[in-house]
Amino acid sequence: MIQPYDFVSFIEDDVYGKESCFNDKWKILIVDDDEDVHRITKLGLESYSFDGRELEFFCAFSGIEAKKVMKENSDIALIIIDAFMETDETGIDVVRFVRQELKNQLVQIILKKSQKGQSSEQKIIREFEINDYKSKVDMTSQKLINSVTSSLRAYKLASFYHKLNIELENKVYERTKELKIAKEEAEKATEAKSIFLAQMSHEIRTPMNSVISGIELALAEEVSPNVDRYLKIIKSSAYSLLNIINDILDFSKIESGKLDLESTCFKVTDVIGKVSDIFLNKTLEKNVKLDIEIKQGTPVQVIGDPLRLHQIITNLVGNAFKFTPPKGNIVIGVQEIDVTCDKLILEFNIKDTGIGIKPEKLIGLFKPFTQAETSTSRRYGGTGLGLAITKKLVELMGGKIWAESEYGKGSTFFFTVQLLRDIGIKKEEKKLPSNIVSYRKWLEGITVLLAEDNPTNQEIVKAVMEKAGIFVETVSNGIEAIEAVQKKEFDLVLMDIDMPEMDGYSATMIIKQNPQFEQLPIIAMTAHAMKGDEDKCYKSGMVGYISKPINQHKLFQTLVKALSPNLEKSKYVSVKNRSNNCMLPDKLPGIYIQSAIDALGIDQDVFKEILTAFVRSNSQTIEKMTDAFKNKNLKLLKQLSHSLRGSSAGIGAKELSAASGKLEFEIQSAEQEMPDYKILEEIDLELKRVIESIKSL
Repeated sequence: MIQPYDFVSFIEDDVYGKESCFNDKWKILIVDDDEDVHRITKLGLESYSFDGRELEFFCAFSGIEAKKVMKENSDIALIIIDAFMETDETGIDVVRFVRQELKNQLVQIILKKSQKGQSSEQKIIREFEINDYKSKVDMTSQKLINSVTSSLRAYKLASFYHKLNIELENKVYERTKELKIAKEEAEKATEAKSIFLAQMSHEIRTPMNSVISGIELALAEEVSPNVDRYLKIIKSSAYSLLNIINDILDFSKIESGKLDLESTCFKVTDVIGKVSDIFLNKTLEKNVKLDIEIKQGTPVQVIGDPLRLHQIITNLVGNAFKFTPPKGNIVIGVQEIDVTCDKLILEFNIKDTGIGIKPEKLIGLFKPFTQAETSTSRRYGGTGLGLAITKKLVELMGGKIWAESEYGKGSTFFFTVQLLRDIGIKKEEKKLPSNIVSYRKWLEGITVLLAEDNPTNQEIVKAVMEKAGIFVETVSNGIEAIEAVQKKEFDLVLMDIDMPEMDGYSATMIIKQNPQFEQLPIIAMTAHAMKGDEDKCYKSGMVGYISKPINQHKLFQTLVKALSPNLEKSKYVSVKNRSNNCMLPDKLPGIYIQSAIDALGIDQDVFKEILTAFVRSNSQTIEKMTDAFKNKNLKLLKQLSHSLRGSSAGIGAKELSAASGKLEFEIQSAEQEMPDYKILEEIDLELKRVIESIKSL
């Protein structure tokens, strides 16, 4: 059996090794008001050493002296102190000072008392962590040595663990610091991914929509049965690809917290009806019956996000159709399960008579990139993101989703959403026009200040607005915009965000500081499409947000909303209409002319003027970019690429816009590092192609 001292020796050999990790003398403080006690104690320990180290003595004859010694020597290992001295302070006061004020828990304390019974031993030992507590009469030479040995051994062990604890704390601190840096880098990567997706979403969806539109136009023509069949296959594949793109973008938006819910009045029956209309052809093609069951008494007039509710139901009904065989049945059901004075919870269920789901597969059903069977994606298609997105949307709407299924007989998907009750108090909402003629009635004669540094974009926006009879004045930066509104009265300001000299945010905040312009509507124009950018626009004082490239309908719709129902005619008359004698081709190398004209809603001769202005304003762009690259002027290079991306997108030069956007993204995500020069070469090639095409007109 190992005795206590043997056990400590075992720890010393095992933890510290054969050689001591302490190289100096052991420091001993003797505190007593009797000089003889100091002399006797030193004599008793004169030839004593512990762990190969001798003792070094410090003497204090009062409590004040003891405190001073302890302040100056934090590495004292042992205090041998009289409990009650006849000087200024007692030994107990010194012990209290060491433990409570100096917070020294390492130093060991041997407390001596003159007589037994003067103080409660248990209380003192417990309260002040005394190593030993002995009567002066009992303190023989051998007992003193034993007590000192025990105390130094305890000090040595406590010091080791104290040092180990400090090392661990330092490691934890360093690891925490590393994790913080890693977290910040991960957040930057996530933000970069979000920016990239925002920039790419338009670039991906636009050509896909063009493909689908082209196919639908081709299907409207008289073609042979074989060609008709091929076109329908292409159309189906195009829609499938578009759905996959939308799923990935939606999932990324939700993951990065960039998806927000709307709050508007709508009818639940309208949402379900629209879902039913979407699947009308499916019911005929697959011979599947689709029923709707709304429990009696369920409120249908609610406030919430109808678009996301529609997306949830569409995803689940689409899944039901995918896995339900011909002559099957699908039911969309809804009922109220909870209601308060202003809130309600609706439960929806989508039931099918399809193939069903195995019990063990139900657990991971709503995880991303997961499908019930490995063969599912091959047989039925899909990314495995639909249910994950649906779950996220349901949770955003304050609900939950689950599924019940009997394999081989069908499945039922349930979900709940929290909505507000529509109690009938509605704001008078203006019906927005849907064509240029209607917009002219609302907007003709108003004056707009356009703050835009890119000449091509200036021409595009001017042409679109002049078509509606709007008088437009242009400036090229935020400083000029501030000066313009102070000199002249405008009905509205269109403010680009990224401009030299002063950006749109700063200009708007300065304008809004003047009470005179408190009611002046300022609308942001930017190539960015992130929710964070939109929030920043509103916080700076803007009332609307238009993304580039400009779409005529969205532009006019935003103008009408910003100007309110009480649109007053300006003193300026509308500009004269231009003739339309120019005939442009639908497409040229590098330029999708007709799609750009359709989006802008302008005449071909006006568009030709815009193309000419594009050539004029970009004749030196590549030279400027090359100089900026050579001089490592990232700020100028980013500004030039951003400007070129916006103007080229506006004229339908999609490849040039994508290449410019790629350079802008590389600069933004790589921070201070120079981008690959090959991207600049790609821009040069595309810009030359576009300019040559324009010059051929």
